[in-house]
Amino acid sequence: MKKLKHSKYKNTAVLFEMLVRQLTSDALNDVTESHAGKLIKKYFRKNSELSRELELYNSLKTEKFNSEHKSNQLLESVLQARKSLNNKILSKSKYNLVKELSESYDINSFFKSQLPGYPILASIYKMFEYSNNDNPSEYTKQRFVVTEHISTQTPQEKVAPKTLMEGVDSDTRELAYKILVRKFNEKYTNLNEKQKNLIGKYITEISNSTNLKTHINEECNTLKTSLSKLNTKVDNKVVKIKINETINILEEIVTKRKTAKDSDVLTLLNYYELESELQRITK
Repeated sequence: MKKLKHSKYKNTAVLFEMLVRQLTSDALNDVTESHAGKLIKKYFRKNSELSRELELYNSLKTEKFNSEHKSNQLLESVLQARKSLNNKILSKSKYNLVKELSESYDINSFFKSQLPGYPILASIYKMFEYSNNDNPSEYTKQRFVVTEHISTQTPQEKVAPKTLMEGVDSDTRELAYKILVRKFNEKYTNLNEKQKNLIGKYITEISNSTNLKTHINEECNTLKTSLSKLNTKVDNKVVKIKINETINILEEIVTKRKTAKDSDVLTLLNYYELESELQRITK
């Protein structure tokens, strides 16, 4: 029996999302001609095999039903639609896309960034690339995962919306990201410089988790030193304990986590605020 393996290099949805992230990063860095944008236009143009397969990925990832029967019907319809795609063209398109990517970017760093919904995309990939005859047990497991994803919805849950830019041409998508950055800068004028720099780094390095983790570690170490010095100027014992707890949390981010998380960025943003307040009251 074949082993059902996932390949992020051949997963159409993963390829597209990584390209969009790189396009965002390029727009924020004022790259006038983003190679990622060119690749999106070239390989995900309307009615291309890759864009058609991407629509199938999006259907299984975003649609929600409150019954297993409806979920199974959707899955069957999508699997039938997937069979109508030209596998030869799909394989060649993915190969050429990755080849062009590797010519402009560090391909290993490009795919290191954590992607929300990655597990379900991996399961969908296995459903698309393999059949029940390849490995009945594993195939059934992946089918169950996908069906459960579609049908799982508690009363408190909101149905996941479709991707914001789904169906929008790449030129409009690029312009939208630039507008987003400008609006963000206009709205969040009260952030201090450290907070702005961290957010900027988070966005521009979104496609490179290694660089982001390195930056977060450096900032955590710098902030630990700053808080330790400020702690010597604080008289309130309760406040001193809280500062020490903060320093310990920063240490855990550096030493116990191999990859950067969104929560780490939020933690740093809050602790920058704490640093500013301590600087103000200890003058």
